[in-house]
Amino acid sequence: MATILSRDPSFDMSRLLAGVKKDAPLVVKAYLTHDLATLGQHCGPELMERFAGIFRHFQAEGLVEDPTILFVGEVELVELKAIDDEPLVVVQFNCQQIKCIRDKFGNVMDGSPNSIQKVFYFWGLQQEAQGTVLPDGRVLPPRWVIKDMMVAAGRL
Repeated sequence: MATILSRDPSFDMSRLLAGVKKDAPLVVKAYLTHDLATLGQHCGPELMERFAGIFRHFQAEGLVEDPTILFVGEVELVELKAIDDEPLVVVQFNCQQIKCIRDKFGNVMDGSPNSIQKVFYFWGLQQEAQGTVLPDGRVLPPRWVIKDMMVAAGRL
């Protein structure tokens, strides 16, 4: 926590969790629609590389996921730790989503258009080392980047 506060003296965990709650629908939808441009605004390069590989596989197979998100649950802090002296905040939340994957012809390959699934997301967020200096001289605190993501699905 000392490293986090040295980089951002105004850091507040509740504010970070509220920010994740606000960003979660956007990031999850970008993940489901394979929107690398949007994901790149929130995720680190290693995770982006992993996503690109997953998305290439879907594209090669001609598969499209239903991006419908019905509900996003509360964001919870799972763990706060340091990896190589860099702070990592692990959070989790769940979404209710439609579980339906179609082929390029619109045929359902997995799930169904009426299948609602509870999906658990775990994000490892890492604080950037430096803040951003704006053209007017103001300094924004270092942002938090999604370095890792794990997805676990269940049924409702």
